[in-house]
Amino acid sequence: MARKGRDMSTPSRYEPGKPPVKLIVGGVVAVVLFFVVIAFVSSFYAVVDAGTRGVYKVFGDVADTPLEEGFHLKAPWADVENINVRQVVVEERVAAASFDLQQVQTTIAVNYYPEPGKVAQLYKKIGADNLDWERVLMRPRIAEITKAVTAKFSAENLIRQRAEAKLLITEQIKKELADSGLVVVEVSITNFDFDATFNQAIEAKQVAEQRAQQEENELKRKKIQAQQQIVEAEAKKQAQQFETDAQAYRTRISAEAEAERTKIQATAEAEAQKALAASITTTLLKWRFLEKWDGVMPKVMGGNGSILMQLGLDDDEKK
Repeated sequence: MARKGRDMSTPSRYEPGKPPVKLIVGGVVAVVLFFVVIAFVSSFYAVVDAGTRGVYKVFGDVADTPLEEGFHLKAPWADVENINVRQVVVEERVAAASFDLQQVQTTIAVNYYPEPGKVAQLYKKIGADNLDWERVLMRPRIAEITKAVTAKFSAENLIRQRAEAKLLITEQIKKELADSGLVVVEVSITNFDFDATFNQAIEAKQVAEQRAQQEENELKRKKIQAQQQIVEAEAKKQAQQFETDAQAYRTRISAEAEAERTKIQATAEAEAQKALAASITTTLLKWRFLEKWDGVMPKVMGGNGSILMQLGLDDDEKK
């Protein structure tokens, strides 16, 4: 029996250099199964990121209590959507009229964050994004309150009393949003923009006030200088008077001292003369004579006898 050869017209299921079809199909099936398993397993848990809260939904029904940050188990048919609860800022430019009917463009910046425990209610009523909250809750109230407060101030007082206007706007915005689920942290008035005519008037007034202030300062300076000159003149006058009084006092004291010295000296001299007069006796005079006498008798003698007899020495000796 003759052996039949292979029909060369039929392609072979395996060709050298190419992977088998079964191997390719098996690999694809394995990859698909892997992702199916991963998806199936991941459907049993949810991760709530930091700075967010998780809104738990089951077939569109939203749970009232949001999930905290971290890992949470859930039913495979449930869905968890992360809602940002970090602080954000919304800026609104509001056109309003002041008390004196000046047009004012006021730019308000409000820092706020959603209250973490109320994100589920916000999600139900408004939406999951802060843009939705700002569009529905924040911006209309900011505009309304800013217009109402601006109308209470004149254009000039809006500039002068900016802090008071900011306080009123802040209080009203916090009051309006108290039960909305949004917490207002801070309100800032970043800019007041007036029309060109008012800006020119304000600039002219500021220039006039600056000039008036300069003139007032110059007047005060001159007044102070005049007062200083008066004080200096008075001080100089007092110094001269003091010097005159001091000189007169020195002269009087010197005269009194000289008079006292003269008096004391005269008294001393008088006492000395008196003492001297009292101390001069005949015996003393004779004694002084004898101290000066050289013992030589005078060559010419009078009729009364010797000089000793004239001085009375003989009488003394006799006594």
